Amino acid sequence: TKGDFDVMYIGTLHPFHREQAEAALHAGKHVLVEKPVTTNYADAKALVDLAQATQRFFSEGIWTRYFPAVEEARRLLDERVIDEVMMVQADFGFDAGDTGDSEDSDFFNPSLGGGCTNYVTVYPISHITFALGPHPTIMSAIGSIHPDRKVDLNNSVSLAYPARKIAVAISSVTAETPEETHIIGKKGRITINTPAHCPTSYTLSIKNSGRGD
Repeated sequence: TKGDFDVMYIGTLHPFHREQAEAALHAGKHVLVEKPVTTNYADAKALVDLAQATQRFFSEGIWTRYFPAVEEARRLLDERVIDEVMMVQADFGFDAGDTGDSEDSDFFNPSLGGGCTNYVTVYPISHITFALGPHPTIMSAIGSIHPDRKVDLNNSVSLAYPARKIAVAISSVTAETPEETHIIGKKGRITINTPAHCPTSYTLSIKNSGRGD
């Protein structure tokens, strides 16, 4: 961590992120960390505090935010092409068992930071906060847990925001979902097309005049 470079990208398994990011920050490096930045709030806060103390740039590396399709969606939102955003529906699911459903698979191993929330839910939640902001007033979730490995396999997260705005995220590591994000405004919607975590296109739909069009 003392070599001739300015920024370190940490892409190791989740439980090792804090220790490695701390080492990089102490060495004077700016740091990007693969999602999830850590596996709990305390570790994430410790890294943010350290980055502020060392005056280094520190960020979770959500690559989805920087795809051209997402940047264009951001422009449309900034220009209020669909007017005020009132609702977001986002999903991401696949069968992680196809990658090897064993105790050694990081998807299903709690000691390696496994589970649907850590690996998958971060993407639809990122789309929601992208469109509605990071501060919901109410959050609720339901999910299913692996009977032996005690990691979550599927979940649904509902968020409520001020001004009667809502969002829903559905995620899975046992079943494939359409993987689309619908950002719904008063005058239309923006759909970030599948695969929404690494999209190459979006669809803009403008509401016609008249109720229900």
